[in-house]
Amino acid sequence: MKLSRKHYAVLDVPDEKDAVVCFSLDSSRPDVYLKSLESDLKKAGFHGELLLDLLAANGNSSRRFLRVQFDGERLHLMQAKIAPVISIAKNVLEFCQLFYKSHPKALDNSVLSASGRHSFRG
Repeated sequence: MKLSRKHYAVLDVPDEKDAVVCFSLDSSRPDVYLKSLESDLKKAGFHGELLLDLLAANGNSSRRFLRVQFDGERLHLMQAKIAPVISIAKNVLEFCQLFYKSHPKALDNSVLSASGRHSFRG
């Protein structure tokens, strides 16, 4: 699955069954684009757990990753759980880091400081 809109991009993690990540592309909170994201996920036939990588919106903080269920109709954002970095599989975390490294515009539109953006660019 590859979905992209102004505020987010949704991608399957390569070589991972049922691992789907929604990346924030700017500092917008997920509730701003919730309906659009739900519509895109429904059209794609997705059902299950979505990992939100909110680096651009929340920074590289303890609230960077959230796990949220999508029932085929709606995202249950009120039941979302913070996902500590140590709970993210190594290959998924590497995929997330690579995504932002290869999307400098998302970093530029993020809440990250100049030094924070630089650390992701490597």
